[in-house]
Amino acid sequence: MLKINKLTVNDKKFDFANGNTLIYSNKNSVGKTTLIRILLYSMGYNVPSTKGLSFKKLNLKLQIDCDGNKEVIERYGNRVVAFSNIFFMDSVRDRNELHSRISGISDPQILKNILALVYFDQEKGWTLLNRGTVIGGIKFKIEDLIEGLGQLDVEDIRQKIDNIDREIKIYRQLIHLINIQAEFRGDDDYADADSANDSSLKELQDKHRILKMQIAELNHEINQFKGIKKDNEKLIELIEDSGINIRVKGIKSPIPVTRKNILGFNINQNLINVQIERKLYLKSKYNKEIVQVENKLNEKMRLVNVENQISKLSQFIQVNNLTPENINIIIDEKDKERKKLTNKLIEILNNDDVTFKVFKRVKQYCNLLGVEDSLDEKKDFIYTTDLKRYSGAKLHLLVFAFRLALLKEVELKEKINVPIILDSPTAGELDKNNLEKMFALLKQEFNNNQLIVASIASKETFKRLCSWSNIIELESHFI
Repeated sequence: MLKINKLTVNDKKFDFANGNTLIYSNKNSVGKTTLIRILLYSMGYNVPSTKGLSFKKLNLKLQIDCDGNKEVIERYGNRVVAFSNIFFMDSVRDRNELHSRISGISDPQILKNILALVYFDQEKGWTLLNRGTVIGGIKFKIEDLIEGLGQLDVEDIRQKIDNIDREIKIYRQLIHLINIQAEFRGDDDYADADSANDSSLKELQDKHRILKMQIAELNHEINQFKGIKKDNEKLIELIEDSGINIRVKGIKSPIPVTRKNILGFNINQNLINVQIERKLYLKSKYNKEIVQVENKLNEKMRLVNVENQISKLSQFIQVNNLTPENINIIIDEKDKERKKLTNKLIEILNNDDVTFKVFKRVKQYCNLLGVEDSLDEKKDFIYTTDLKRYSGAKLHLLVFAFRLALLKEVELKEKINVPIILDSPTAGELDKNNLEKMFALLKQEFNNNQLIVASIASKETFKRLCSWSNIIELESHFI
């Protein structure tokens, strides 16, 4: 069982321990969604920051309970420290390992889809049925999830489909390139532009070399002035330490020689400082210029590389006599091949017991929510792409039933309970009756799961729907 105990954002603490948590405010735009996203971000998910705030700059500490074992997860930017390890969230391997440690799930197909089953985003979460974007760049695909639940070996088919997708993409890019070639064919101005590009590239390289020489010369001069200044200091220290005295006419006692009574010493040192500052200023100016030149050079070199690649590709097109018409014929054949493989994959998934179990549970939950009439009486309905006939509250409830049914199958297989996070469950056209049905389903089927809800709806409404251990009331932005 996984439970969230406490979240610390910089020096601000939020308590989630001992049960369910309601994040509430009586007005919009005070940080409810921000707090939910920061919670997910602290768990290692690369969710997007909310407007005006960069999550990467926050110091985050999350205290969780994994099957009775306390653990602290600390995140700053892409770096996460947890389970006596350091994970970097720009690495898929690190993200998967961290989420596996947190959730207890080891199957990669389940692991990469689990967020869609436990988190309902206020923007897309209540319309995301069986495939699509959960939030940011995090995707959900029911075929992958069913594959993981059924432990099916369909990797060979998936690889063939992925290869065909890549080939089709390349063929379409070829068509685009051929069309561009047709526009520029015989255009003398285009050739002149190439010559101009070569000329400007040489100018940039010459300027870069000159700036490097000027900076090297300035470094030499700066070091010379610093050496003179240092030698002057050593000389005056030697004179002072030697105890040299001088006699001055009209003064009986000898006067010790120090830097204070040597005329012009401090003025001379200050003049040297001025020269050093002047050289440093010029060096800074040249360094800025050299960065600008290097950026332009990098851009030019990228263009040169692209032009070389396009030239090679153009030769390939001419040798093989490729035309948009010929390529479209190839694409049509690839599409047919892909469709056959996809149908074969769906057939394998449909014939697995997991598909039947999921469909049966979807029906059960839809009955509890009163939207059983939305279902087709075929188990392959769970792979439907036809959502046009659904809208408003009916789609909202169908999505809720669908993804919770998938979550239940995951929990039964993995023998886990994970937090369920709802952002704005009253979105859309839900009325009080439908909201009560949703929370009745949660109480009946997910009573052991920690529930975290963010809403602007009446606090009293939610108090009647569920027992809350914590109520976080936001009156203004907490960061």
